[in-house]
Amino acid sequence: TTLVWAWGWCAKDQATLDDNLGKVKVKFTLNGQEIATNGFLKLDYDASDGQKCRAYLLGLTDWKGGENHAITTVTITAPLNDGKHDFPAGYQIFEYTVYVKP
Repeated sequence: TTLVWAWGWCAKDQATLDDNLGKVKVKFTLNGQEIATNGFLKLDYDASDGQKCRAYLLGLTDWKGGENHAITTVTITAPLNDGKHDFPAGYQIFEYTVYVKP
């Protein structure tokens, strides 16, 4: 079974998105091993509400039996605003556990 691992960011316009992404570092870790972002599909798109967005997508297959852990760590290196919300410097951590019948 293929599972799509994704993370994305949107902002009010392209200049704000570019500025925001310059202050954001994203790290993907699967079962303790870092997965380089250049292995992900980088998709730039316009959201239905007019925002400019970037998403990183990766299809994962060939799961090992048992418990698997995918972690996306987003480091915001300086305060930023996406046009709607303020984000302080800090971390956002998204943890996913995938169980596969052995």
